Amino acid sequence: MNKHGFLDLLSCFRSVSNAQQPAAEEPGISALAYLGDSVYELWVRLGVVAADTHASGASLHRDTARRVRAESQAVILRRLEPSLTEQERDFVRRARNAKVGVVPRNASPVEYRLATALEALLGYLFWHGDLGRLVQILMLSEDDIADLEDDG
Repeated sequence: MNKHGFLDLLSCFRSVSNAQQPAAEEPGISALAYLGDSVYELWVRLGVVAADTHASGASLHRDTARRVRAESQAVILRRLEPSLTEQERDFVRRARNAKVGVVPRNASPVEYRLATALEALLGYLFWHGDLGRLVQILMLSEDDIADLEDDG
């Protein structure tokens, strides 16, 4: 799926969800990260399937898991930070410093906080309907994912 197809899909999700519920205040960092996690996971899954449409489910899962783990997301956020607006950097700083749940055993606390901040930023952009910027950041992350795969 190309960038425009993903943007159309997100727009559809937003319009359906907005029609089902009244406008609410902005969710907290954890809720935005939860939302951003699903947006990022869908982006990665679409990319993994597009790269190898005949791969087995196990292979697709392995490739996706490697890309969505906290370590990878932390690297991506560090590389994206210079491309973020001042408002986005401030939001990332708040999200990174927010109290988070239990850190998974396969991630360091720093990696987990950075990954949570990336997911929260994606959730924030989705929640506020800034889908063009959301896709722009996701596309920038693709370059970082490719670099990670070349390094790893």
